[in-house]
Amino acid sequence: MVALTIQSADDIVGAYLQTFGFSKTKAKEQAPVLRKQLKLDDAIGDNLVLHLNKHLAKKASDLFPDIKGTEEERAAFIKMAYLRANGSELWGIDFWLGKNKTMEDILIQKALIAIPSPCIGLMKPQPIEVPHASSFFMRIRQLFERKK
Repeated sequence: MVALTIQSADDIVGAYLQTFGFSKTKAKEQAPVLRKQLKLDDAIGDNLVLHLNKHLAKKASDLFPDIKGTEEERAAFIKMAYLRANGSELWGIDFWLGKNKTMEDILIQKALIAIPSPCIGLMKPQPIEVPHASSFFMRIRQLFERKK
């Protein structure tokens, strides 16, 4: 079993960044910067993670206006796109701090959007052409005549 020792808000932010693909050392370096930039000093414990998820959900709503769902679902949606794009290597914490058109385009490309639910309804009748036995035998006869 893994034991996690939390000593400060930076530890929480660092662990959160690791879920986004950051290495342990890089997350430890970037956590204080992100915490200060997002002004996360007031939030403690679970509220800190909740605040980060709200920030992600807002970013997801801005980037994908058609995506509906709870804050957790929208945060998970954009997190998945970030992970698929290998965002920790490409942008680091710039993802949280600002807008970048190239970054947004890549995230849109990497997002997995579920297909719409099927719509069950009546299907238009399809014409069915039944093959005639005589045409089958005619083709066989033509085949033998060509071989002669």
